Amino acid sequence: MPLAQRAARALTIAQAADTAYTDWDTPNPVTRRRRGRLARTLAAILGVDPASVIATADPDRSYGGYPGDLLTVIEDDTAYRFVPAEGFSEDGFCLLGPCPTCESDVPVVEVNQLADLGHYLDNGPHAALGKHLFDRHHRPGCPHGSDD
Repeated sequence: MPLAQRAARALTIAQAADTAYTDWDTPNPVTRRRRGRLARTLAAILGVDPASVIATADPDRSYGGYPGDLLTVIEDDTAYRFVPAEGFSEDGFCLLGPCPTCESDVPVVEVNQLADLGHYLDNGPHAALGKHLFDRHHRPGCPHGSDD
């Protein structure tokens, strides 16, 4: 596929992942470069076309007053959403999904290699009741929520 067609496809995927996608307007070049590295790293881990991974500001998570990063992978009309495992770190990713108790969109499993995602998808959400479910985005009263 020619470069222009791949670029158009990447834009279409970006707009499908986030209808307000305007990351090219992000004034901070450091943020843009970090998001590019995150997208390339996640694409390599998952073995998907890098054009299928879109990194944007996370509308729900911030760290020290700065928006976190949200990575959306679109493949075969399915969207998978990831956040870095530790704030702005590039060392791993967490898949976002519904908490099995409160149904809030929270990190459900850490994905450092494709087999991690395969294990989660094969065994369902109850296989991932680990440290990453303890997230402040659970609904009040959820036993998996964080008090901080």
